[in-house]
Amino acid sequence: MKTQRAFESFATTINERDNGLGKTGDRCFHIGSSGGCCLRCAAFCDGECNSPYEFSASDVADEFDAEEFRQILEFYPGFATPIAPPKP
Repeated sequence: MKTQRAFESFATTINERDNGLGKTGDRCFHIGSSGGCCLRCAAFCDGECNSPYEFSASDVADEFDAEEFRQILEFYPGFATPIAPPKP
C-alpha cells in the first residue's frame, strides 16, 4: 500500500529536534503535528491512527483500491458502511 513514509521520517525528526513539541513517541502525534494527517499517512495505513473516523467512509473508498480498502476495513471496521465498494 502506498503511504507517506518519507513524511513520517521528516515529522519524527522535526519532533525530536523541537523542544516545544511533546515527546510522546506516538506516530500519530509526530505526523499530525507536522501537518501530515491524511488518508495515505503511514500510521493510518498501518492501522495505528488515533482518529481514523475523522475521515469519511466515502473518502476512504475513493482513495483506496479494492484490496487496500479491505485492509483498511480490517483496521477500522467502522468504515464498513452501505456505500459502493471501490472499483477493482
